[in-house]
Amino acid sequence: MLQQFTFPEEGRAGVEELYLKIFGDARRNGEKIQLMQKASLQTDTYFNGFFSEEWKKYTDLSKIGCTVEVQGNCIVEVFAVKKKGNGKKEQVLKRQHYQSKERGKVRFSFSLSELSGMIAVRVIAVKNTLFYGGTWKYKKCLEDGGLEKTIQIALVICTYHKEKELLRNLDYLQKTVLKNFKSPLFGKIHIYIVDNGKTISLQDQNIQVIANRNTGGSGGFARGMEEAVKEKERYGFSHILLMDDDVIIEKSSLEKTLALLCCIKEEYRQSFIGGAMLRQDYPWIQHEAGGIWKDGRLKAIGQRQDLRRTEVLLQNRKKKEKPNYAAWWYCCIPLQYVEKNGYPMPFFLHFDDVEYSLRGKQEPIYLHGIGIWHEQFEQKRGSALVYYDMRNTLFTYCMYGDMRKKWKIWKLVLYEWYQAVSRYRYKDIELIFKAVKDYKKGIVWLQKADAEELHKIICRMGYQWKRQEQIKDFEKEVQKEELYKNSESVWKRIWRIFTINGNIFSAKRGTGYLPLGASLDRFYRLKRVYLYDPSTGLGEWVEKDWIELVKGCKRGIEMIVLLFKKKG
Repeated sequence: MLQQFTFPEEGRAGVEELYLKIFGDARRNGEKIQLMQKASLQTDTYFNGFFSEEWKKYTDLSKIGCTVEVQGNCIVEVFAVKKKGNGKKEQVLKRQHYQSKERGKVRFSFSLSELSGMIAVRVIAVKNTLFYGGTWKYKKCLEDGGLEKTIQIALVICTYHKEKELLRNLDYLQKTVLKNFKSPLFGKIHIYIVDNGKTISLQDQNIQVIANRNTGGSGGFARGMEEAVKEKERYGFSHILLMDDDVIIEKSSLEKTLALLCCIKEEYRQSFIGGAMLRQDYPWIQHEAGGIWKDGRLKAIGQRQDLRRTEVLLQNRKKKEKPNYAAWWYCCIPLQYVEKNGYPMPFFLHFDDVEYSLRGKQEPIYLHGIGIWHEQFEQKRGSALVYYDMRNTLFTYCMYGDMRKKWKIWKLVLYEWYQAVSRYRYKDIELIFKAVKDYKKGIVWLQKADAEELHKIICRMGYQWKRQEQIKDFEKEVQKEELYKNSESVWKRIWRIFTINGNIFSAKRGTGYLPLGASLDRFYRLKRVYLYDPSTGLGEWVEKDWIELVKGCKRGIEMIVLLFKKKG
């Protein structure tokens, strides 16, 4: 099976149009949808559309079949949706009339080479009709059933004091995969929970908990990889799927990953399969579908796209937008890649997935419909991440960047320094300085450092976010403003840069209440700011301080001088 039509989880608002488009009078009853007379539904959506160009590019498929399960009196159509200018056009490929009081199947078959665009199903109720779903299936991709029998996945989840989110996901996987013999994934997944907080206790034949020191995400995922490699003969592992503990999972993403692995072309068998990240606060908005690392900076592909719109789903990726890394909120890696290239760098947090992807020098694969929901990142950048982002950026550039262009390294450091000064986060300047000093110690130091003890030091140096109960009802308003905020003019941005975001002038505004990821123009000439994380309510007051500003400028000069020196 390539993919089966899937319904949204009941009770989740804002995701319906990522699964089905319904017109007219219809109601859901469990795992079926009742269409009243003249109502219709169609599957030209993110999770249920069949994106023929992607399957042709990455697989050896030749013929595919579509099965739709219905009951009643209806017209079932298979149609293609293609891009036309800034819009779309539809073409009905095949149509059948179904009429029966019994539940039955309507079948279609196609040659994949003759298809183009997104292929979808439409059910039109002539009279009251029940829609039960359906599947896209394939004939044997290769001889003897292809790779299907050889695919076994080690699902590695690294966790640290997120018991609620982790247990929610494990319960979902138990119901939909591990104990569901009808699932194509049944018997093909074994889960490793690497518990950096040592707080999880579970007993299950399909789930193995590994108590681990707090070595961060990179150390936790590396430990899980090691266990999978050790037990590859026992479980027959062919791939390792890395996934964050606090995501919201869609089982069809796992099913499509398995289907792709079963039919993948020889040239792509060592490629990573990445999962797109959709925002939890705006569940129809895509945060990233693959990323580009270039000269130390990261660019998210497909950011802020509204996945409810068919026109967006039909957009072709720009030629220059070729991803070179896959983030580890969802990333499937061939076990052979791990055996050949070793384990992730001990970065603790951030850039471990970037470096590990760059190491293989192969473009990761992204398919529509393989994705998860994750909390947005722009509001999560605490002090510790400032240190790790800076240090790990420098190490990654040292390994994969052009070291003849020293000015690019200085630019990376000055950018982080400017961000900290502009937000009055003066403690973070000290963390950036420490990151530069630690980078100058070299890769050998990084590999030998005690990550757990170092992290404790980093946390003590930074801001200690605490709850301010009097700050309420800002989350919804701020998130909308941040997501759909209009870009300021180029001249205003230049002016802010030359004035260090207004820091060379005295403050002219009083108090502000801003999320951690607020844009810099929101801080312009504010005196005092309450910085907070909208999802937790934790935050702290920061304010403009001339003495700290002078100290920060001095540190900035010291960092540039330090970068001139040779390592050692």
